[in-house]
Amino acid sequence: MIETLPESEIQASINQPAAYPTVKESWGALGWFMLLALVLGFLSIPFLRFTTHAQAIIVTVVASDLAKALIIVFLLWKIPSVRRQPIRLLASREIPLVYLLLPLLVFAQMALRTLVVFLHLPNWMSDSMQKLSAFPGLSFFVICISAPILEELLFRGLLLPGLLKNYSPRKAIIQSSLLFGIIHLNPAQVVSAFLLGLFLGWLYYRTHSLAACIVVHFLNNAVAWKALQNPKWQNVDDPIALLPGGSTLLLMIVIAAVIFAGGTWLIWRATQQSVAMRETSIDSLER
Repeated sequence: MIETLPESEIQASINQPAAYPTVKESWGALGWFMLLALVLGFLSIPFLRFTTHAQAIIVTVVASDLAKALIIVFLLWKIPSVRRQPIRLLASREIPLVYLLLPLLVFAQMALRTLVVFLHLPNWMSDSMQKLSAFPGLSFFVICISAPILEELLFRGLLLPGLLKNYSPRKAIIQSSLLFGIIHLNPAQVVSAFLLGLFLGWLYYRTHSLAACIVVHFLNNAVAWKALQNPKWQNVDDPIALLPGGSTLLLMIVIAAVIFAGGTWLIWRATQQSVAMRETSIDSLER
């Protein structure tokens, strides 16, 4: 016996608007962020002209974080509630194995992303990051606390869930990762951030846990912050010089690739039931 939905429910499902965002709207969100950052940067100029070096760093940091916070608030206000996907910090069923694997996966994917330095992309933020690193407490808060929370809320909390609702997982993850890379604005970070975004997007798709994404982002940035505090990494013209050479580098990449592949496979296997249940639920609603 085939069950049929009442006519009122069928009509409601037909008239239901698309989840926010579409690909076009996700580009619009990036545009709004750029506009906010530009306006706040312009408003910060008078404060920067008559401040000490430390005060100028603080003003710059506040303006950057304020732009991220304001775009989140703006989108939450602007998006109709019927189109907005709920932001969930935790998955309906958290899997401890995922969190146990995250530190290994972070180190593995960071090792793999070191290959990006061979692209010789310009680093426009090198001087700013070195100046910020002179204030360990402030730099730790900006790099390891506010960035993971605000950026994950925006990209994996607000944008990716809607993209996953409207498109295939592959298209949704690539689109959110592309925006995540571009928002960093610095060529030396864009490619690396895009690759990190692919992993974060996949992790969110498999787990539906924003907390897991924040943990990965925190660990990734904490390693970068620690490197910034090391005098060996400061004032380096060519990052390639800091990498091990020849066979040592090749061995490091191979080991990292094996760890990353094994860890992601374990997460994929551990989340199979959860993903299957979500997809079945979505299929039943669409019918």
